Amino acid sequence: MKLVPADIDLKDSFSVLPFYVKVVANVTGLPGSRQVFRLYSRPGYKNMKIWSKEHIFDNPWELVARAQWRKYPNKFNQAVEGIDVVDRRIDEKGVLKTHRLLSTKWGIPGWATKIVGSDGIGHASEHSTVDPKNKTMELKTRNLTFCNMITIDETLVYSPHPEDKNKTCLKQEAVINVKGIPFGSYIESFVCDNISKNASKGREAMDHVINVIQMETRDLQLRAQQAMETINLNFEAMESNNLSFEV
Repeated sequence: MKLVPADIDLKDSFSVLPFYVKVVANVTGLPGSRQVFRLYSRPGYKNMKIWSKEHIFDNPWELVARAQWRKYPNKFNQAVEGIDVVDRRIDEKGVLKTHRLLSTKWGIPGWATKIVGSDGIGHASEHSTVDPKNKTMELKTRNLTFCNMITIDETLVYSPHPEDKNKTCLKQEAVINVKGIPFGSYIESFVCDNISKNASKGREAMDHVINVIQMETRDLQLRAQQAMETINLNFEAMESNNLSFEV
């Protein structure tokens, strides 16, 4: 693996936020992946850690979107312990909108859990949209537990590859901000590293679920083919015996 020297990219930055500075570091040797780290650091604003990742799945958007719904639970990433659907509806434009509550392991060190008074299990709210017409799937998650001290905003966007319809692009970003407690910068860095590790496990889980769906599809096709062959054999047997029947 090789780390390409980072570059400072200020293009379009100030049109979004006046205190935005983006530092990009490309990691080579990992096909389809690019890791980006960004830091808000202009005076007058609180520092925060921002982690983002881009990945390309070698599968069409429809299959990847199906796999996302079946991502949890999985053996690769056990951070998510429970999911409850609060609301799900289709709007007038045909966009599926879902609100879910997630129970997750924060992965912060023991001494930090004592500071914030947590057992390490947190709850988060996830709002997602699936637009089948434009082929976009977006999931936005924010923690509910101790959000007055630690805020974690995570966004995932799945969209078709612009040059290959049989591939899917994933853009993932997490913004971590710790305020009002000791060792805030350290906790931010720790949570950021933990998110990075979980994201890697999450992509493994997605690949696993995609394989499962493909195997289920092939098995269903095989069963359907076998059923049709059995029906045809029965028809042939009945015709050879000069039997008639009504449907």
